Amino acid sequence: MLTVHAAVGLHPFYRRQPGGGFAVSGAALLAARAVQGLGAAVLATSPLAIIVAAPPPKGPGQERAIGMFMVLALGAILTSSLFFLSQTLQRIDGRNPLDTGLALLPMAASLAVAAISSRTLRDLGVRHLPCLGGLISAAGLIWLYWIPEHPNLAADLLIPTLLLGTGCGLVMMSATHAVLAGVPRQDAGLAAGLQNSARQLGGAIGIALLVTLAHAVTASRNAAGQAARLAELDGYRCAFLAAGCLSILAALASLLLRGAASEPAPASPGQKP
Repeated sequence: MLTVHAAVGLHPFYRRQPGGGFAVSGAALLAARAVQGLGAAVLATSPLAIIVAAPPPKGPGQERAIGMFMVLALGAILTSSLFFLSQTLQRIDGRNPLDTGLALLPMAASLAVAAISSRTLRDLGVRHLPCLGGLISAAGLIWLYWIPEHPNLAADLLIPTLLLGTGCGLVMMSATHAVLAGVPRQDAGLAAGLQNSARQLGGAIGIALLVTLAHAVTASRNAAGQAARLAELDGYRCAFLAAGCLSILAALASLLLRGAASEPAPASPGQKP
């Protein structure tokens, strides 16, 4: 039943992606995104049902619950930030898709480097990596709250996106470790599936909520007589700020971890160091 439910959501979601990319007018783009949103709403309930219905793997329940929340928040932050950055650079600044993609490459590179380096940092004894990462990514998102209409590549875009990518990379591996720590080998596949479902669900919910927020802010600015382009930019800015607040909340939640994801795991008595 879940497979049929997911297929019903996947069909309009992916069929309308080309429609959004090749839309020739604002009305066509809005219609394509509306159908995509409907598909995402249907699709999001499938991983939610899996998370709710699946029996929890044996292991530290608090660590797993906090890790799941961090994964949800990470999915929402990454998906929404990439969406609103691309919208800002193309619709507000007027860049073409190629220039927009190149401008966001440093963020992707910093995310990969931070995710790979986080294991080494944890082994070196660096504590509270997920909290540190959440605060770093929040700093980048709050920086983007002041992004101008025509951002400077270095000061207005490169620095905050590097902060965002680095922070999310540090949180990514720590959240994964928190979800999988203490899970028996026979339940590892179930735990990994729950983690992936939580990340997808976080992205879907994050986009839905933050797009709604951005649209509400834009509508209020338009009603106050502000120029349409600046009103739209204000909506994107508020979405960045809300994502930054979510990142701070995830960072604070990570402090509740009892050490599995924030400190090096001690060796067991019979385990070689």
